Amino acid sequence: MSTPLAQTVYERLRESIENLDLRPGTHLQEVELASEYGVSRTPIREALRRLASEGLVDLSHGRGATVAHGSLRDILDAYEVRRILEPFAAARAAKRSSADPRLADLERAISDLAGTPATAQDVRERERLDRELHGLIAELAGNDILTRMVRDLHSRVQRVYVQLGSGGRFERIQEEHLRVLAAIRAGDEEAASAAMTAHLDGNSLTVNGDTGS
Repeated sequence: MSTPLAQTVYERLRESIENLDLRPGTHLQEVELASEYGVSRTPIREALRRLASEGLVDLSHGRGATVAHGSLRDILDAYEVRRILEPFAAARAAKRSSADPRLADLERAISDLAGTPATAQDVRERERLDRELHGLIAELAGNDILTRMVRDLHSRVQRVYVQLGSGGRFERIQEEHLRVLAAIRAGDEEAASAAMTAHLDGNSLTVNGDTGS
């Protein structure tokens, strides 16, 4: 079982890896991380082992820990699974949690970010909202295992988007996000599932090189 310190270190490291503050191939020194986070090396090791089990860190007896490189094959495999899980999650959210106030809050936040992002911070905020959207929908579906799987798969894919650049995809996916949220808030299971499927299919093309513009 993870200790509270290890959990904190894990969350901070994972966020840095997802945002590419720690880029693929970066060597993770236990001593340096322990000093940076103000902890001993034990919670650092626990966090690194957990990240390795999720495919975000490579552990080697000779080289220690490094941030993992995600392959295109891994990303395409992740999309296949997401295309099964997330439309189901959207339909379940529409059935169980259409009146949850967080849906309206998230819908407003996405609407407020109209247009092409002008700065790196703008891109990061859109990426954050993207994570929040997919994670919240999975959470509202009411299945903890599903929620963990969706968040993990989404994280793996999003790292590649950050590496490739946003292209023209943000303007398109903003509209797709709003359609998904509107269908869930209307309690329309079929429309929510279809909107999520269309959103994922469009982003799968982006992974293969289409910017969506």
